[in-house]
Amino acid sequence: MQNIGFIIVGTYIEDWQENTYVKFMSQFEQIMEEIKSIKNTNKNEQEMVVISEGNKEIKKYISSQEITALGSTLKNNIEDSLEEYGDSISESEKIKILLQLIKKYM
Repeated sequence: MQNIGFIIVGTYIEDWQENTYVKFMSQFEQIMEEIKSIKNTNKNEQEMVVISEGNKEIKKYISSQEITALGSTLKNNIEDSLEEYGDSISESEKIKILLQLIKKYM
């Protein structure tokens, strides 16, 4: 409970003030609702990304939503950056770099 309390409200239980319990319960309820919504998510409406490293597999479900305008800008910037390097960086190294970035966000 010590660790959970600290994670949720940023203070250990022995340091709670009068209103900390209310803040904790509110945050805890929000977390539980988020967990329930994840549980109820239809996996058929999502894409699954799987990265394998030896015996280890990293799986992540992502929403199949359209990419926003800002997301498209980011995608274009990444593509432009990769093209700027041309053949000075091999295709294999570019893939390795992208995989490292993807793992960071999984």
